[in-house]
Order: sequence, then C-alpha cells, then structure tokens
Amino acid sequence: GFGVIPEPKKLSRRAVTAVGAGTAFLTFAAICFGAPLTKALDTVNWAFFQAVLTFMPGACMLTPGDWSQWVRVYALARCEDWPEVICCSLFYACGVGAWLGSWVVPLDWNTSWQKWPIPGTRGAVSGYVLAAGGLDTEDA
Repeated sequence: GFGVIPEPKKLSRRAVTAVGAGTAFLTFAAICFGAPLTKALDTVNWAFFQAVLTFMPGACMLTPGDWSQWVRVYALARCEDWPEVICCSLFYACGVGAWLGSWVVPLDWNTSWQKWPIPGTRGAVSGYVLAAGGLDTEDA
C-alpha cells in the first residue's frame, strides 16, 4: 500500500528488475519507432534513463508480485488509487514527451541538440516535470 516502506533488499531487487525489464522494453520500442541502429548504445542509455523515470515509481509504489496491477496501470491506464495514478501519469507523460521531443531528429538542421537521443531525453524530462507538477497530492 501507499506509505508502507518495504524492506530495502526487496525494494532494491524490485527496482533493479523493473528498470532492467523497462530498459529492454523501451529499447525495443524505440527501435520499432525508428531509433537508429547505428546508435544502439545511445538508445539503450536513453531507455535506461526513461525506465528510471517511468518504471522506478511502479517498483516502489505498486503491490509487489501483482503483475495484473502493473498491466492495469501501465498498459490499460485504469487506476484505482493514488499511487497508481502517479505511476500511470508519469509513464504516459514521459512517453508522449519523448515522442513529441523527437520530431526534430529527422530534420537536417545539423545542430547538436537535434541528434538522437537528446530530443527524446529532453521531451521525456519535460513530460515528467509537467506530470509531476500537475499531480495534486492534497487530494490523495
């Protein structure tokens, strides 16, 4: 539940598992969306950063071992309580931010900020900040 602090070893194991699986999933998704295969290490680094922003909250706040809750929150966006709303909001805001931020990658302006994965990272951070700032914890 929310506000319950789990044992540090179990929490760190869940966090490493969630970020590792999230990195693999997001690397695959980024390549499917057109991330350059010639910059695979950059893509994996971006996916790791994105996984920390999006899946780490789930590892810390969602019920351990309840995979149906993860599917309901992350894939279906059907939240039932406040921790689920936080995880879902951060996940989708980071994803949309990264997607919107990456629209400049195919343009041939030849500027340093335009090269992959910088726009996706900036977009993800912008989405995260907007989502985190929009969450009103007074209603929790």
